[in-house]
Amino acid sequence: MRSASGMLCVAAAVGFGLYAGYVDRHNATEVYPTLMVVLVGSFILGLIQPAHAWRWALIVGVCVPFLGPISGLPSRIITPGDWGILAVVLVPGFIGAYLGALLHLAVGSMQRGV
Repeated sequence: MRSASGMLCVAAAVGFGLYAGYVDRHNATEVYPTLMVVLVGSFILGLIQPAHAWRWALIVGVCVPFLGPISGLPSRIITPGDWGILAVVLVPGFIGAYLGALLHLAVGSMQRGV
C-alpha cells in the first residue's frame, strides 16, 4: 500500500467515510442513505484494489463515527447510542468491498479466458 495508487485509495476511503459521516449528520432520522454511501464507496474501492478488501470496509466504516464530527458538523459523540452506527455501517462496508473484489476477479478471469 506504499504505492501512489494505494495512498490514493486510502485517501478516497477517508473521503467516502467523511461523506458518509456528513450524510449521517444531516439525515438523522434515516440510516439508509449513510449505508448506501458506505456500500457504494467500499464497492468502488474493492473494485479498484481487491487485495485485502476488508481494509476498505474498515476505513470507510470507522470514519463515520470518528471523523464525521471532526468535519465541523454538529457532534453527536456525547450520546453512546450513536457509536452503534459503527456496527451497522461495517456490514454494508464489507458486503460492498467484497462484491467489488469479486467483480474485479470475475472480469479479470473473463478477460484471460478470451
